[in-house]
Amino acid sequence: MALPVHEQETNIIFMRNSDMAVIYTSDSTTMTKLDKKVKSVNSEWKLKEIHRLQDTEEIIGKTYTCPKSLISFRTARKHCPSQNAF
Repeated sequence: MALPVHEQETNIIFMRNSDMAVIYTSDSTTMTKLDKKVKSVNSEWKLKEIHRLQDTEEIIGKTYTCPKSLISFRTARKHCPSQNAF
């Protein structure tokens, strides 16, 4: 990937009155995760566009779409050491 790690980003866009979300990422790890979602059976995730460098055709980003209901913002759980005891 041509972009340095500190320049890789992910943007999630959805409108309040739309059922779909658009996700743009130049983060190679996120691309790998979303590519797996796209390839899974009966997936609602779709690859919309691949962004490439003009001179080398190297992939520098991808845009995906999915139902907005698949986007989740979770709260981190507090970990208690006693949960590890068997």
